Amino acid sequence: MQKGHTRTERYCGNYLTKRVHDLLNIQRDCYIKDVIDSGDDIPFENLDIANIAGYSYCEYCLSNKIVK
Repeated sequence: MQKGHTRTERYCGNYLTKRVHDLLNIQRDCYIKDVIDSGDDIPFENLDIANIAGYSYCEYCLSNKIVK
């Protein structure tokens, strides 16, 4: 995985907070664009890879995936 190189991947992790976001369902409170612009992003092909890497789901763009 390379830091700061999100291209066509659907999921993007915040390297600093270890939270993964769905780029096809970005919500106002995600702030993932700022993360990508600063280079603190980690691209993920799917959520399984993000989970294995220790990333948790964003409560805004992936709220439907969070088990309550």
